Amino acid sequence: AVTFQWQNISLGGWWGAGEKRITTVRDNFFTTTNYVYETDILRLGVSYRFTKLTGEVRAVESEFGGREF
Repeated sequence: AVTFQWQNISLGGWWGAGEKRITTVRDNFFTTTNYVYETDILRLGVSYRFTKLTGEVRAVESEFGGREF
């Protein structure tokens, strides 16, 4: 099986999701900062299972089950 997850979808910043700009202005001072709180996370998962293709699965018989009960 192959799985794909896309978390915090913002489509490369098209919607501006998770972004914030803070600007501070004082006498002889100016600063602006952009914050990105959540970035896109892409995950690809691959899983596999080994199974026996032929034959039946038999339960283990108890050594005492048939004789005591």
